Amino acid sequence: MNIKKFLSFVISAVMISSFSVAVVADAATYTRLVDNDPSAAGNSFSCYNMTYYSGQSGSYNSDMRLSPTIYNNSADAQWEYPQIHYNQSSCSVTLNVYLNHANFTDPAAQYTMQVDVNGVGKYVGYINQKYAPAGWSSISKTITAYASNSYITSGYIYVQASNGSNKRLGADAINLQVVF
Repeated sequence: MNIKKFLSFVISAVMISSFSVAVVADAATYTRLVDNDPSAAGNSFSCYNMTYYSGQSGSYNSDMRLSPTIYNNSADAQWEYPQIHYNQSSCSVTLNVYLNHANFTDPAAQYTMQVDVNGVGKYVGYINQKYAPAGWSSISKTITAYASNSYITSGYIYVQASNGSNKRLGADAINLQVVF
């Protein structure tokens, strides 16, 4: 009787570990690191109403972008990277944003990720740039495709200044991780 229990336990353990390995093997993870002056092939950066500053101690690669003091959402930036395409209707997104300058003061900088080939975006979240710790700040969210799509295609992250007065939007580097 003890041998039957032992064999049953061993067979169950092997089946469970085989199932666990199969589940992990199905996951796909994509990472994209893009600076505001991208040097990696396939990466680019564009912005509106922001000035480039080099020689900035503490910023990623010693440079960053900064808007003038603005009173509405009239500044934005976009980090482009080699396209991610996966035949799943949802994914987990972790967006890490590098913020390390006293003049990054937007209290609710709004980050969006492209989700389809037509450039349609989904809101990822906001970061209070004024009170963010120096270095990397993170937003995590599950993103779903629009009802007409059964896939996610992403090629950029976009940040827009929040509404409100007397703030400056900052843009430096992003590190995006997408898990399907």
